[in-house]
Amino acid sequence: MKTQIKTIIATTFAALTLTVSSLSANAISKHPLADTSNVKTFKKVNVGRNLEVTFVQSNKEGISYADDNYGTAQVMQEGDQLTITSTTNGIAKLIVYVTDIYRIQGSDNAVIKTEGKLDVTNLQIFLKGNAQANINTSTSSLYTILNDNSTLTLSGATEKHTLAGSKNSNLTMTHFAAQKTDLEAHTALGNLDKLAATK
Repeated sequence: MKTQIKTIIATTFAALTLTVSSLSANAISKHPLADTSNVKTFKKVNVGRNLEVTFVQSNKEGISYADDNYGTAQVMQEGDQLTITSTTNGIAKLIVYVTDIYRIQGSDNAVIKTEGKLDVTNLQIFLKGNAQANINTSTSSLYTILNDNSTLTLSGATEKHTLAGSKNSNLTMTHFAAQKTDLEAHTALGNLDKLAATK
């Protein structure tokens, strides 16, 4: 009888320990995103430092943390623009679901990418600092500005691509086709040979 009671207690304790361990692991790997229920339709997204944001085209807009996220972020909306900022020192990884995005901005050490292709009429991509973006898109018009040490990798196609970049920025278009490309000067314009050579 004593042996049965000891066995039951040991089994219960082991099951309880496994449950607590499982809950702790889930609590660490999945952070609830700050309330975004008030977020309305948006066309522009500004991504700040310590953020890795993946854009996914969907029939419904929304924002969520990625499964492998360990950071936290804050989302603010002004008109049709969302500004996403990290609230921790670590990297926060988010997924932004868009229906018809118009502008993507990245600054500091932001990392921006797409999952699948963004099929939109017009798209603007503005990068500065050490921001990096890897964008797969199909557009009628694409406008890109690369400042500082930013890096942009494009894939997909557009009818017209207008671009400007600083001398330290980097643009790769190995898997990108544009029917027409215009180089445009702007305040940080440097040597565009590097950009033009990758076309």
